[in-house]
Amino acid sequence: MFRRLHVPLLRQLASGRLSRWIRVAVVCVLVGSAAIGIVLLRQSAARAEDVAVAAADIESGVREANAIEWETMAAEKVSPEAQARLVALGAGLSEATVRLTDDRHAAFGSATRADGASLSGEMSRYQAALTDQFLAVLAGDMARALEIEETRTDPAFEALSSTLRELRTSFRERARDQRLQADIGSFVLFGIALFLIGGMYAFSRRAQERVRLASARASAVAASEERFRSLVQNASDTILIVNGDGVIRTATGSVEPTLALPPSELEGRRLEDVVHEEDAPSIAALLAGISGDARQTFTAEWRMVGADGVWRTLDVSGSNLLADDVVGGLVLTLRDVSERKRFEEQLRHRAFHDPLTQLANRALFYDRVEHALSRQGRDAGLVAVLFVDLDDLKAINDGFGHAVGDEIIVGVASRLRGCLRSADTAARLGGDEFRVLLEGVGGEGEPVQAAERILAALREPVVVQGVPYAVSASVGIALSTGDETADDLLRAADLAMYRAKLGGKGRYELVVRAAEHSAHAAIGASRPGEPDRITWFVRSEEQRNEITSILTRPDQLQTVFQPILDIRTGRVAGYEALSRFASGGRRPPNAWFAQAHRCGLGPELEALAVRRALETPGRPEGLYLSLNVSPSALASDELEAVLAGRLDGIVIEVTENEIVGGSDDFLQAMKRFRERGALLAVDDAGAGYAGLRQLTRLSPDIVKLDRSIVSGVHHDPTKSALIESFVRFATTIGAHVCAEGVETLDDLVALTEMDVTFAQGHVVALPSEPWEPVTAAASAACVRSFDAALRDGDRQSAMESSERRLARIGVVVGDAPDALGLSEALRLMARELGAVDVHVSMVAPGGMALRTLCSLSG
Repeated sequence: MFRRLHVPLLRQLASGRLSRWIRVAVVCVLVGSAAIGIVLLRQSAARAEDVAVAAADIESGVREANAIEWETMAAEKVSPEAQARLVALGAGLSEATVRLTDDRHAAFGSATRADGASLSGEMSRYQAALTDQFLAVLAGDMARALEIEETRTDPAFEALSSTLRELRTSFRERARDQRLQADIGSFVLFGIALFLIGGMYAFSRRAQERVRLASARASAVAASEERFRSLVQNASDTILIVNGDGVIRTATGSVEPTLALPPSELEGRRLEDVVHEEDAPSIAALLAGISGDARQTFTAEWRMVGADGVWRTLDVSGSNLLADDVVGGLVLTLRDVSERKRFEEQLRHRAFHDPLTQLANRALFYDRVEHALSRQGRDAGLVAVLFVDLDDLKAINDGFGHAVGDEIIVGVASRLRGCLRSADTAARLGGDEFRVLLEGVGGEGEPVQAAERILAALREPVVVQGVPYAVSASVGIALSTGDETADDLLRAADLAMYRAKLGGKGRYELVVRAAEHSAHAAIGASRPGEPDRITWFVRSEEQRNEITSILTRPDQLQTVFQPILDIRTGRVAGYEALSRFASGGRRPPNAWFAQAHRCGLGPELEALAVRRALETPGRPEGLYLSLNVSPSALASDELEAVLAGRLDGIVIEVTENEIVGGSDDFLQAMKRFRERGALLAVDDAGAGYAGLRQLTRLSPDIVKLDRSIVSGVHHDPTKSALIESFVRFATTIGAHVCAEGVETLDDLVALTEMDVTFAQGHVVALPSEPWEPVTAAASAACVRSFDAALRDGDRQSAMESSERRLARIGVVVGDAPDALGLSEALRLMARELGAVDVHVSMVAPGGMALRTLCSLSG
């Protein structure tokens, strides 16, 4: 125990980490423990001596009892005096025997309990025999008394006397041994205590000496380094001074902004230990090469980790100043170039990869095809190109939105990777077109097997937002023969793909000896009644050229504006911007936008349409402008650039079908636009797949009802119930409802009754030139429909009609955008109530009027 206690304390003393008073306390504890040990040994010896004395006392009492027994037998009678003495002696012997047993147990442990039991037994037998003998004498039966004496009393006396002698002798020997042990223990303990005290003193002196020497060395080193530190401490770049062993001796304070580390975290560590493990060998070689070359300079690039756990790329320039008396080390200047490296990598990746699928783009794919063709002669392997075109993706885009189409393209790209070897290259050329490069092909079998794997992988539906979508593809395979150019091989793959489409889609076609096949031979001759099949080859490029022409000549895209009326007041609330294409022919505008998305130019065309609408001058103050945008374009950089800055008074319309399973990019983009003041309108509500669940997720500001549920609502209770559900939902989330395609006054009256706020359609106003005012007839139609709804008393009591009319008018007053709108609302209120004067006042919670906000007289 003493060793377990003393050794750690001695180590603490030797290391100099305990104060002087703690060392004194430790010494006192050690001396005290030695004294306690000595006292304990002395007490043990005294207890042993007490046991020996007790044994002698019992032995004396037994002999006295034996003497009384002899006197009684000689007198042949028991005298009262002898009887009294014997009784007192018996009690004393019993008590002394018990005390002796307890003292033996305390002095010698539990092992002596058996000896104590034996002594007590012999004492009991002796006392019993002596008692029986005295009873026989008292009875006058001396013969029996003699018999008991010979057979029981004398043997018991001899046995008890022998035991007591042995115990007394044993106890005295043990007492002597205990005293000897106490004496020896005293000397040993004092010797140990003196040794420990001396050792502690020596260790303390050595520790103090080490501290003094270390302090002296540190002072010398600090003085030496301070001379050079004064030259570099204000440098903007991070500077490290490294000794010949690669240990960082000094780090300037500018290391903190570079690595988010204090200089002390680097000083004293090996340079190889603080850089990336992949850079450590080159650093070791560099240090070994320059250590002996005085004044040598060098440059390098390393990676070091900061306090935040992020690896930083550092540009390093160094000088060998080991021979310099002031510096005495390698001076390294570090500059953080991580951002530049990341930016370069991003630019490199963006330049050669498709942003949606992260596959290679057209430029990278073409470059790899050229390199593969240049190597095929040396490697004795052929090159194959697969052109994968998704069948009928346009139908999915039109029916479910481009967001779903983009997710499907991403899923197809993932499956495409899974079908290829690590050495193969997959690329997306735009829209729904993919290409695959196979190198080292031994013949036709390998590219055919790759095409079959791709077609098999695409037979499983692609799941987007829990909804499965069936996808198929047509694959064209072109196999090189050694004398083709990259253009020849790519053109042959294109022709083979269109040949596969003409054969029924969902299949592949193989073209061999591509350089010898003309375009017409590759796709086959036209059959009677069919268009020339070369059209399939040029169709995609022609469509892209059409969109490109519009983008380069913005005057081909015109913008018209359809007024949106507040049917409560008959005043214009805003305008919806609609695109018209000069070369559109009979194609509707949405067909042009769908074509642009198929060609990969959808965001660019939508951004052009939005910019044209925003650049139209003269928009009346206080009226909002509604813009139609697809979710995929909304999340694009092109539209982000057009919709920069504050967007107050701008409403972004997204079709209900297009928001099904809306991507996170769309949701984040919409959040940013709304934070800058834009409002969100869900277009064609009630006609698509979104329903109230999607509307709840988006929480739009305006819900625009599709014309299919608005037309004929005045006589269709089912449509009325559906529209009322949308109105209740909009009221709950604080939104407004706008009815599109309102064609009749009857429908307008019915919509007014259902608390629909806005309306647009032929009965209101047609799309026209920018900011055209509506006709007086249209405004009057809105006012009449609102009046008709206010005066509707056939279906409710007079009190209910009055309360409802007042509630409606109150909403109009609260929504009035300006003084003119408020004046119109007051006129409606006066006409409804039959009042001459109308005043709107601010009322305190107790009902007292505070001040008049506005009034109408006469």
